[in-house]
Amino acid sequence: MDSPDGLSIDRVPGRDERLRRIAELAKAGAPTHFVPYRGGYLRVPVVELPHHLLVYRVENGRLIAELAEHARAHGQDLKALGETQETPPVQALLHGFLLDKARDARGPVFQELQRLAQQTEPLLVTADGVLVNGNRRLAAMRALLASEPARYAGFQAVSAAVLPADADLADLEAMETALQLAPDTKLAYGWVNRRLKMRRQKDELGLPVEAMMAAYRVSSPAALERELAELALADDYLDTFCHQPGRYSLIASAEPLFAGLRERLEGLPAGLRRLWRLAGFTLIHGRSAVSGPLERHFPFAPAVPAHMSVLALRRFAEEREILDQGGADDDEKLDRATQQALEAVFSDASRSEELAPALSNLMERLRAEQQDLASPMRVLKLVEKLRHALSEAQPERLSERQKQRLKGEIAALSAQAAVLIGEGGGGGWLARLGRRR
Repeated sequence: MDSPDGLSIDRVPGRDERLRRIAELAKAGAPTHFVPYRGGYLRVPVVELPHHLLVYRVENGRLIAELAEHARAHGQDLKALGETQETPPVQALLHGFLLDKARDARGPVFQELQRLAQQTEPLLVTADGVLVNGNRRLAAMRALLASEPARYAGFQAVSAAVLPADADLADLEAMETALQLAPDTKLAYGWVNRRLKMRRQKDELGLPVEAMMAAYRVSSPAALERELAELALADDYLDTFCHQPGRYSLIASAEPLFAGLRERLEGLPAGLRRLWRLAGFTLIHGRSAVSGPLERHFPFAPAVPAHMSVLALRRFAEEREILDQGGADDDEKLDRATQQALEAVFSDASRSEELAPALSNLMERLRAEQQDLASPMRVLKLVEKLRHALSEAQPERLSERQKQRLKGEIAALSAQAAVLIGEGGGGGWLARLGRRR
């Protein structure tokens, strides 16, 4: 079978054949290469291996999202791909994906090998020739050899460090993570691949938390859980909102949005959490129609003003005439009927391109209003309006409940104003302000 670059993958040598031939070559290799292994470092031999003895690994952390999406599109899953890993079709598929990664300008593996025509760092392989580290380099060397056999003849055999035969799956996962996800690696895994690998290691392989923290360079178990929660939120978005489970390519550039949304949702009361989850999904889904960066707005950034989580929803409902007029009239409360109406609106993913810019623009207006309200002249004008309204009020028209509420609001306003103007206490502040006028 031909891979995308024209490399023919007609047969992959069987495992027994690979084990035998690699073991024979490894006997002559000097143990000069150090690899992270079971909490320490192990020195392993480096040998020259014919490239056709090497096998790409399906469980490649750099490809998890792409392979999962491909498998789902063809009615398969990663497990099925793994079970047929050594077949020519799967090896050709992996080669194509890896070659694309090798050509990525952010980690120019292909370009460097093309220029140098020389391998400068050994690959890392299992005793039966499955690649643990160096998949992109092997894909690039194979492609270059196929394109110009004379110039790249040196890639017929590649330098590889060979792991001991007793290295198990957990060992391979830990090594790959330590080698590829450490800072300063050549090409980042991508935020989804990183978290998919993290989740597999935690849930399926049961790797120790301490080992994962060291491999992923995070400071606490909570930091691991935060990243896994971001992935869970992304999966929920793709599955329940987009109805395209596993289509991680749709959110490759949306890491700040899912990270911010997870953090904001965590701080909301249960009653608002579902609404803002849906509103956040709406904004993410319709982000191409929004001008300006979404991540500066709630629910991806802290709320400004502080009661934005309710105020924006009330105003949004009011502008669409779905605000329950018989419900709460407090900017910091949202009645159940309005919540249900908004939930129905935000649940419709087909309206995202219409709703996302409308919601984003609304929150920008509310932010501007807050800034206006915070200006000294605005505060003074509002106090003047309040004083005028109080002077026009008719006491006999106030119920006892309204009088008590008014009394509480005036007391709170008096205390807050005293702090603002630097006077202690605050009692009688409104009266003194009236006498001064």
